[in-house]
Amino acid sequence: MQQLHSQRGFMLIEVLVAIVIISVALIAIGGLFLQAGKSAGASTEYTTAANLAQKQFEYLKLRQQSATPVLTTETPYPYTSTEWFDSSLEATATASNPAFSVRTTAVQCPEENAADLVEVTVAISWHNRQNTAYTVPFTTIFPKVTPPAAQ
Repeated sequence: MQQLHSQRGFMLIEVLVAIVIISVALIAIGGLFLQAGKSAGASTEYTTAANLAQKQFEYLKLRQQSATPVLTTETPYPYTSTEWFDSSLEATATASNPAFSVRTTAVQCPEENAADLVEVTVAISWHNRQNTAYTVPFTTIFPKVTPPAAQ
């Protein structure tokens, strides 16, 4: 009878230790879920910035083929613009949708034998929910075109 009594106490200690171990594990897993949620939000913002930069490059490419090209042989470089391809994108920021701004800069391509090329950088900026500022630059090369009036 004495032996049975001591085993019950040992079982209670085992249960308490198991509860502590499971609690620590659950807290750690909860922290992982919290970090995963933050990472998903940040990746959404970076993906949006990349998509906006791609649209801006496409806008510039379209303008280069139009009657009013932006990057011409007569454009003074460095050239800077905050013109959006779509003015509706300059929307007011909300808690779930930060406002993005664009800055497009074009400079003469620094490589030798590249007189007809322009290095274009589109920098997308925004503030996240914690009001932290982010700016991501995207760079590509465009050919200069001769303006239609000069042809």
